[in-house]
Amino acid sequence: MSVLASTIPPAPAVPPRARALGARLAGLSGHDSELVGALNDAHHRLAGANDRLLSGPAGDPLVIHHQIDRASAPISRRQSSAERSRSTSASSPNS
Repeated sequence: MSVLASTIPPAPAVPPRARALGARLAGLSGHDSELVGALNDAHHRLAGANDRLLSGPAGDPLVIHHQIDRASAPISRRQSSAERSRSTSASSPNS
């Protein structure tokens, strides 16, 4: 055993509540990561749609409205689901 290894104190034990909080935060972080990916994809689709609008002839406003609605619907559903999930977990007595 080296001299350096014998002078390092052992790491303190992590309390169970801290472990539980860490696990919960890791889960939320993973979910947030999925949301960021979906928002990034939506941003690229919207930027592409804007480029097509600017470079092509003027489109039918009603058709454009429906295209935007279809592109944003998955994001709206995910965001609503995430908000419901967070409000449910925040109101749980174990928080």
